[in-house]
Amino acid sequence: MRASTFAISKFPILVALALAPLAACSDYSAGDPAADTDGGGLPTQDGGTLPQGDAAPDTDGGAATDSSLPDVDGGTPPVDAGPPVPGDPGPAPSAPGSCNAVKVTNPSYLGHLSNVQIPGGINYTIYVPAGYKNDKPLATVVGFHGCGDTAQNFGNILAWGESALPTDRITISLGGKEGQCWDANTDGPKADQAVAHASKCWWIHQKKITLAGYSSGGAVAYGYGLKNADRFAGILIENSGIPGNVDAAIAAAPRKIPVAHKHAVDDGNFPIATARTTWTKLRAAGHSVVSIERPAGQGHENAALDWAPRAGQSTANTLLINSVNWAVP
Repeated sequence: MRASTFAISKFPILVALALAPLAACSDYSAGDPAADTDGGGLPTQDGGTLPQGDAAPDTDGGAATDSSLPDVDGGTPPVDAGPPVPGDPGPAPSAPGSCNAVKVTNPSYLGHLSNVQIPGGINYTIYVPAGYKNDKPLATVVGFHGCGDTAQNFGNILAWGESALPTDRITISLGGKEGQCWDANTDGPKADQAVAHASKCWWIHQKKITLAGYSSGGAVAYGYGLKNADRFAGILIENSGIPGNVDAAIAAAPRKIPVAHKHAVDDGNFPIATARTTWTKLRAAGHSVVSIERPAGQGHENAALDWAPRAGQSTANTLLINSVNWAVP
């Protein structure tokens, strides 16, 4: 593989240095300087089922009482907070500044991004709009890069929505698999870890968290997003597919989650015919689907313009803009 450089607007992007071929991944291809590839094949297994919570033993509440003892005043009974408020963004951050975010200085043109390491855990690259003061909750997109890529590079792609069309949004790009492919069976929960950590420092709207991914990362976002559809606002996908048993994954989704999926008609890793069938099945099951077909010319490559347009361009064929109004009911 070879390193390649491309530019969107005035920001050039450095794609991850080439690594030796990995299982289920192929090399970057040269070609469109504004694209990168991961070649990750569709995982053959889904993420399994989430462990069920312990229901705890039943109690009957009928403890025996001794009438000889004086009555004990329990004080003012607690107030029932009632059911969750629809659209509740969750609390403001409890410890702003505690996440030890390190601004990217090399290369300097990525200075709008910061890298964060969770102690004893994963790393992620975050974009927070300039001048944001934690005075309101913001929608957030959490993304998984493709094979061979890095959190920082994909994080810049996700942040371009702000540089071209300001939408007042936080973006998080998951790390820990730099230069590698994701495992759709085990890597989905890393999105939760990053969001939980970042929520201590920035006011992430808990009802407006969208999962995103390209190729190998898209398989994680698709599978984990459907399985936990009641916790995520939506799913954004480029050139990927639902891992494992597609019908079972769609049927098991706890709610009808919106999906936006852009797919190249000449994708050699995830055939367009499979993507079209998936869209049909999602719609038949009641899910809202924005499907966009990219014309032939780039194949499986991850094009930054698929995520966000340059200033003055139409948003019709981009992915990030679709998430602006999504929210968990």
